[in-house]
Order: sequence, then C-alpha cells, then structure tokens
Amino acid sequence: MKAKFLIIDFINTLFFFGIIGFTITYFIVGDRLIIFTRFLRSLIPFSYYGLLFLYKVRNSADDFEKFRKEDTLDEIIVYFSDLDIIKDLVIITGIPIFIIGLAFLGPQVDIADILQAVLTFTIMLIWHLILFKRKEQISRLRYATNFDRIKDSIVIFLLPIFIVSISLIANRYIDMIDMLQSGIPFLVMYFWRKILFKQEA
Repeated sequence: MKAKFLIIDFINTLFFFGIIGFTITYFIVGDRLIIFTRFLRSLIPFSYYGLLFLYKVRNSADDFEKFRKEDTLDEIIVYFSDLDIIKDLVIITGIPIFIIGLAFLGPQVDIADILQAVLTFTIMLIWHLILFKRKEQISRLRYATNFDRIKDSIVIFLLPIFIVSISLIANRYIDMIDMLQSGIPFLVMYFWRKILFKQEA
C-alpha cells in the first residue's frame, strides 16, 4: 500500500479516536453530561461530513494514482459552454441566498448565518473562476481535465464542513436549520457537478 494511503487511513483513525478521547476527558470526567448531550448533537453532522470528506480524499487519491499511471491526468474530459458557466454562477449565487433564507426560519439571523453566506459565496466564486479559466488556444473553448474533476470534488465535499464549522466557531449549537444550511447546498452542488462533468468532450 502506498505511503500516502496509509497516512490517510491514519488520519481517519486519529480523527475517530480523537473525538472519543476528547469526549471522555472533557464531558464525562468533567461531569458535564448535560453540555455533552448538546455538544454531541452539534458534533454529529460535523463528524459525518468530516468522515465523508476523508473517504472522498481516499477515493480521489486512488483516482489520481490511476490517472497518473495512465498519463491521463491532463486529458480533457469536458468542454464548457457559456450557458454552463452562467448556470454555475447562478447556482453559487443562489446558495448564500438560500442559507440566509433558511436562517429566517430559526429564532434569529445572527452573525454566523451571515458569515456562512458571505464566505461560502466567496470561496465558491473563487473556485468557479479557477475551474472555468482553462481555454484551448485555437477554439478558445473552456474545458476541464481529469485532475480538475478530482480537485472540484474535494472542494464540493469541503463545502458542508466549512458551513458547519462556522456555527461551531461561533459557539452555536448546530440545529436542524444548520444541517439544512450545510446539507442542501452540498447536495445541490454535488448533483450539479455530476451533470456538468457528464457532458462528453
């Protein structure tokens, strides 16, 4: 097994046992079981997204190794039309609007909701500009390679972790609204990218 795969497996194991160790030390030994219950509820979506992301990284590493051996990392797999670029821009613009809209269903709209919306849009816009920047010299058509698709999938799987992390950093217990704010944008981007990269080059 490659050393980098062993490192990824080690990180997965460390992440899992780290959560258990912190839980025992801080909550159970410290006699904070009421806080523990609320904290655990908040940690569930974060842990789920974290493990899902690490699993995706492992699969992406396998894909990277496969394409590297086949010398197809830079192979063009899809061409983007102007309509594709506009659709992507509309979707990533709609995500922060959706996040703020869901916040109005909760008790109040706070700074965490605003940060989730603004920073998520900023990150996705930057990645949008990176993903669609490649052009063929002659046709001037924009395109993506196998390596671009690998990087894109990692960014998409990082999206819900980033959104949930803002709530945790803001000392806000994660509720159903936060789960919808993180989960639905992730699913929208995941299936949109499936459609986008399904086009033939």
